Amino acid sequence: MKILRLIKNIILSILGIIFFTFAIAMTVFVLNYNKFGVAEINENSFLLIKEDLSNAKYKKGDLVIVKNKKISRINVGDEIFTYKLETGGAVSVNVGIIEEVFIEESAVSYENGEYYSMEFVIGTADKIIPKIGDILSIILNRWGFLFVIVLPIFFIFISQIYSLIVEIKYGDEDDEDEEEDEEEERPRKKKVIEEDEEEEERPRKKRIIEDEDDEAERPHKRRLIEEDEEEEKPRKRRLIEEDEEEEKPRKKRVAEEDEEEERPRKKHVVEDDDEMSLLDRELEKARKEALAESDEDEDDDFDIDKLNDDIEKILSDDL
Repeated sequence: MKILRLIKNIILSILGIIFFTFAIAMTVFVLNYNKFGVAEINENSFLLIKEDLSNAKYKKGDLVIVKNKKISRINVGDEIFTYKLETGGAVSVNVGIIEEVFIEESAVSYENGEYYSMEFVIGTADKIIPKIGDILSIILNRWGFLFVIVLPIFFIFISQIYSLIVEIKYGDEDDEDEEEDEEEERPRKKKVIEEDEEEEERPRKKRIIEDEDDEAERPHKRRLIEEDEEEEKPRKRRLIEEDEEEEKPRKKRVAEEDEEEERPRKKHVVEDDDEMSLLDRELEKARKEALAESDEDEDDDFDIDKLNDDIEKILSDDL
């Protein structure tokens, strides 16, 4: 409620500033009217072109800002605006090219021969604003100024007085109403805030509760696991024994098959061992004979090469 009222007051304040700025500007125009009905501010005259002129550059509805000039600054060939008195005392605006300047008589003449006193000379055009002249003509008209400027200001003034009276008379009641509204609104706001806080707090509380439950359940879970393991042990042992019983025939069969496959190899190894034993015995016999012969010929030099040759000969004969 307060925010909407604040926005409303800001918008009304901006519109009020714009309107009063416009009203002040129009009032300045009116207050600076000269005897010809043209606004003069400083050295500028604001001409509202109400009808087409001889010069096509200036059209009906234009606002022409004219720079006032003294006769000493007017030269031949300058384009000068002047006031023209019509029959019946009406005043219009004319524009033309200066043909001659009469400094002593304080007058000028156009190329078409029209003669004007400096009292009726306005000056040279400084700036042209198209179309705005029609709008200003309506506003600066008597009735236009009344309806566009005076009456709105009057109604604004009355409304401000009325608002001031209401504020003085009913201000306390409005404050009480606002306090009651705030009092009624407070529980709802509090509820909304609590719901928001609860919504934000819920995940954290849930996590805390889960952690606490997990901490409290941990010994119980450990005990259950141990009980399950104790109960599971006989079954596992029974399964292992059953697996071993089932595995025995297979292992026995595999052992027999391995033994069958191994038997020829062992037999061959034994035969080789027997053959090697026989060879060793022959080798030992030959060595002894060679030693005996060496003892008989102890005076002779012992020839180891001859001994090896004899052993190889004996071995080759035996094989």
